[in-house]
Amino acid sequence: LVKNCSALVHRNLEIRLFTNPNGVTGNNNDWPIRFILSSYYHTYGDLGIPNGKSSCDLCTVMCETCRKSVPSIKAHEPMACAYVGNGYTRTHRDIPVINAMRAWMKLTAISRASLDIGHCT
Repeated sequence: LVKNCSALVHRNLEIRLFTNPNGVTGNNNDWPIRFILSSYYHTYGDLGIPNGKSSCDLCTVMCETCRKSVPSIKAHEPMACAYVGNGYTRTHRDIPVINAMRAWMKLTAISRASLDIGHCT
């Protein structure tokens, strides 16, 4: 989960994981396995998760402490873009992050269009 950081800061953390991660002295040899996961931003001002069960309407115990609900938001959206502000980062659809990963793996950079995400900016 992502707390208290902007999309730009989060993107840069992901890029740094592949270009110059903290504690790595030899980027080609240290940490030979690295991966990223899409995260969820707490966009509703609370710490609920978007699984449809973080609703004050469902509360049965100590409900006076329930202040904000989080709607159900699908994680998988085939045409979704990275960092669009709806809660999920979808870093696996972010070309700067993808190309940082590819460079670390000694692969050439690719375009959005080659991944069928040309509509993403």
